[in-house]
Amino acid sequence: MISFEEISTVWKVVFGKLKYWILLFAVAILFYELNVLIASLRSISSFFTNFSFFPTVNFLLTLSAGFKETIKFHSFVIIIILSLMFGILASLILFKIDSKITTKDKKAGLIGAIGIILATLAPSCAACGLGLVSILGISAGFFALLPYEGLEFSILAIFLVAFTILKISKDLTTCEICKINLKNERRK
Repeated sequence: MISFEEISTVWKVVFGKLKYWILLFAVAILFYELNVLIASLRSISSFFTNFSFFPTVNFLLTLSAGFKETIKFHSFVIIIILSLMFGILASLILFKIDSKITTKDKKAGLIGAIGIILATLAPSCAACGLGLVSILGISAGFFALLPYEGLEFSILAIFLVAFTILKISKDLTTCEICKINLKNERRK
């Protein structure tokens, strides 16, 4: 059973350090920007052919700021949630590496990878935020056939990434192979 007290202890140690907060927000911003880039790839490409590099970067920043206006509200919320979750996951993984922890538990890594792939492939908007699925040749029509227009994949991705975050957090305190001395980590 997952003890939220143990998990909160791990998070206090991990996020008690500035570098893990920086990593969290850097990964979140990169994931968000990746979604903006994928959703607006044609517009950005067309803009770049007509203008130079710096106006295109400015255009990308404008698209990023107004991205919530171009997609459904639930899609925007899911992208923000997944962005933050990926940031948390990246921080926990880096903490684990920094603490020189090795694990034989490959299930958490596999489930997390599947969640990340699902979130990248279909970030919940059937019309415009198809993510990499559209690049792979699957059209919006496929998602329109689903009962919730592809939202199912995003919800599944959130659950898989959340499970991975909880599993890694738990393993840092309970798994005999991964277990760390949190008191020593607080001093670093």
